[in-house]
Amino acid sequence: MSDELMYEVDDDGILTITLNRPGVLNALSGQLKVDLRRAFAQAQSDSGVRAVLLRGAGERAFSAGQDLGESVEFHTAEQAADWIEEHHLLYSELRGFSKPFVAAIDGYCVGAGWQVALLADVRFCSEHALFIMTEISVGIPCITGSGLLWPIVGAAKTAEIVLSGRRYSAQEAERLGLVTAVFAREHLYEEARFQAKKMADFPTKPFASTKTWLTMLTQSIYEQSMHYAMRGHGEAYESGVPQEKMKRFTRGGTQGGR
Repeated sequence: MSDELMYEVDDDGILTITLNRPGVLNALSGQLKVDLRRAFAQAQSDSGVRAVLLRGAGERAFSAGQDLGESVEFHTAEQAADWIEEHHLLYSELRGFSKPFVAAIDGYCVGAGWQVALLADVRFCSEHALFIMTEISVGIPCITGSGLLWPIVGAAKTAEIVLSGRRYSAQEAERLGLVTAVFAREHLYEEARFQAKKMADFPTKPFASTKTWLTMLTQSIYEQSMHYAMRGHGEAYESGVPQEKMKRFTRGGTQGGR
């Protein structure tokens, strides 16, 4: 794994994984997605790891989403399809993770970064958290995000979130059921770790079986989302619109956004 990701296991077997690109709001580069997938695979096979807590470095963002500095360079449907396949591999690893998985969200939680958080069993956030699905604003369809939101908030709220592109506060996210609880920033990690340990103390086999069943309940919409995203993103990139909009975003000083 690279320096873009921190992997720390404590004496209770709680693994803290930290997205470590604070200078670009922990945007998901191709390398970071590979590192994150490998970290979860390693945690799955390591009997010393009993639960995972995922967080972002710094106070500005959990993750600002896809690294637009990379995706602005895509020009073909094939490149877009490869990009979606990167997400497919990562999301499938997270969906298949049988141990407790808690996300601690502080600051911006945007696009693909929000999608990663949606794959956690439990999401806690600070009162400073802000949630945004920005795909449409940068010229690409919000297919995978829709597929992950739908089982949590239903059709009407999914449509509102992905079609409006507006920001949701921590309190709004809690009311919608997008997060379990909101804490003061200084208590967020402590509370998330407590939740991870509490879940790790449950009998492992029934816990894992329940997670497998919950994954099976949403498998069809997940696979359909990934399949349609490859086509939808390919059409978008061939139009040239995302590249132009992403250039404007990156000129504004941040690499995250999807």
